[in-house]
Amino acid sequence: NTDSVVFDAGCGDGALITAAYDRLAALGVGAGHIQTQLSAIEADPISLRVAALRLALREPRSVSNVNQANLVFGDMFTRPDLVAAADVVVANPPFKRYESQDDYPVPQALREHYARQIIKAGGDAFSLDGQSNLYSFYVEYLASTVKEGATIGLILDNKWYHNKYAVKLRQLILDKFKIIALVEYPHTAFFRAWMISTSLLIIR
Repeated sequence: NTDSVVFDAGCGDGALITAAYDRLAALGVGAGHIQTQLSAIEADPISLRVAALRLALREPRSVSNVNQANLVFGDMFTRPDLVAAADVVVANPPFKRYESQDDYPVPQALREHYARQIIKAGGDAFSLDGQSNLYSFYVEYLASTVKEGATIGLILDNKWYHNKYAVKLRQLILDKFKIIALVEYPHTAFFRAWMISTSLLIIR
């Protein structure tokens, strides 16, 4: 939709939010107006600056104090207002299993913080139990904070729709959303350095 507000729930260096810009431009929305339709949050300040620069370089002449994207430094789990204001939410949430054996395990305190914010937003925080993947917290939080009728586009690993640990996640998606599309693709063509295979889940 040409007047949709698009929110990137953890924009990183801006790959998805700039893709949203390109899509709105292709639909004929003016460059200055597009900037006002884009919103994002990111917890890494350097990545956020890169995302802002990528957006500005799409059409530098359109950027002003009035016409600029709402890029916020912070924690998505503490900003339900940003999620609730969006017509479209895009996200490439982090993939990390509970029992991950690499050198950078997710602190239990962070998982508990996510769970508290989900409960505060009206969710169940089932992702804190068992061996849920980290992205399960993101889907739970979005499900508890998006407005009715909003569309969500997620990049998830392909295990979520058949592994035992994702039973509750699948049930949440079936209970709260209409599945618009589940798109698989040859992941090695896009993510050559990664062994994980991913798909796009579009839900409303």
